[in-house]
Amino acid sequence: HHIVVRLPYAMGGMVETLHDGAQVKSVDYTPEGIEIEAVVDGILYGRLREYIIREC
Repeated sequence: HHIVVRLPYAMGGMVETLHDGAQVKSVDYTPEGIEIEAVVDGILYGRLREYIIREC
């Protein structure tokens, strides 16, 4: 799954999880939250479903 998610800053620890378990394409720190483009497996996709803003 190639996705873009926007995570609240309170979930900053998920950035490290994504770097460890997914193929991270980009990380952008915006006023609205942390936007991450990544290729993730089904498990991470399920965990991040509510934060997905775009599927690539």
